[in-house]
Amino acid sequence: MKIIGLTGGIACGKSTVSKALRALGAYIVDADAAAHALSQPKQPLFNAYVERFGADIVSPGGTLDRAAIAWLIFADPALRAEVDAIAHPLIRAEAERRLGAQEQRPQCSMCRSSLRRGGMRSPMRRGSSCSRRRSSLRVCVRGIL
Repeated sequence: MKIIGLTGGIACGKSTVSKALRALGAYIVDADAAAHALSQPKQPLFNAYVERFGADIVSPGGTLDRAAIAWLIFADPALRAEVDAIAHPLIRAEAERRLGAQEQRPQCSMCRSSLRRGGMRSPMRRGSSCSRRRSSLRVCVRGIL
């Protein structure tokens, strides 16, 4: 199975490329979706955040108060690095679990998110970074599939 990495900034076309590759039969592992699932109540990332920051980051509805966490970590680069060190291994493990469940599929699989920053390059056989200047679909699909 080919594993393709897709990364890029906001609004560069990652979702468009993912949809196109899914239509061609690719299994998509969305690391952002994995992170969201892991940050739900009683899940590993939720528990790690509450352990690190305390109950103040839990909203009245029982979910993480993402705005409170963002305010904390984006104001302090060292704290952001600490949070990344907590979150990225959990997200990576979940992405690898999802990829492992698809090993028998002949199609390629794709991880999409902040792959480089999250240290998720190692399971990929090929990677492509999309930018606003390039046509995301053309750059990420041509020559890879």
